[in-house]
Amino acid sequence: MTPGGTADRWAGRLGITRGFLLYTGPGGSAVSHSHYAIQLAWSDTAPITLERTNDTITADTVLIPSRQPHALHTSADQMTILFVDPRSRAGRTLSRAAAATPISELVERMPSRVVPIGGWPEPAHTWIDRFATALDPDNEPENAGESSAEVEAAIAFIAATLPDVPRLTDAATAVGVSPDRLRRVFRAGAGLPFRQFVLWERLRLAVRAVQRGANLTDAAATAGFSDSAHLSRVFKATFGLSPSSVLPGVTIIGPPTR
Repeated sequence: MTPGGTADRWAGRLGITRGFLLYTGPGGSAVSHSHYAIQLAWSDTAPITLERTNDTITADTVLIPSRQPHALHTSADQMTILFVDPRSRAGRTLSRAAAATPISELVERMPSRVVPIGGWPEPAHTWIDRFATALDPDNEPENAGESSAEVEAAIAFIAATLPDVPRLTDAATAVGVSPDRLRRVFRAGAGLPFRQFVLWERLRLAVRAVQRGANLTDAAATAGFSDSAHLSRVFKATFGLSPSSVLPGVTIIGPPTR
């Protein structure tokens, strides 16, 4: 299911959107590794064993902070894994929860044990927003009071520029605002810093290209990576797994784009 696991265990469903990736399906084993995204994993069919640097825990739900070395083992027939960008609102909330909230309390605050995937990605976004709010009710949504027109114009600029990698300064010029203002309103309105938003869009385009039947070389080109090795490095650094071990065996949810 993750690095070191058996490739054919990746036989579930996978969806990627701005700020998080969702996997549902059978579990497996992963040798020690770390990755950028926060990982929240749970199963109601078998326990999950999490091996960290100084301890080992076994539970039905585990939360792994960004960059924390770990190994993971489970025989679950069905499990759910969320990889969340730590710089998103939900990611920052989960980071604080990992340091201060007992896992039992975190479980109690989950909206449900099933992340809805029908109509992907809107229901899944709603689920994770509800979870972030339940964990931190005082943390207001980031787009409150910000200019949606400027953010939407910047997002349109990103979409039109890819597979060339968009730059914040060029986006600010296209939108007609200063880079400092766009940097601030974009994070508030889009939920991610500009650079991270672009990265997730590129990964999403690569995954969608594979969904349409592209090989990794063509998928990399579609998303603005220099080659398949570049795509693999970024994918593994973000999620702790290589696209070649995951994407061929899963069903990618959501309509293909581009």
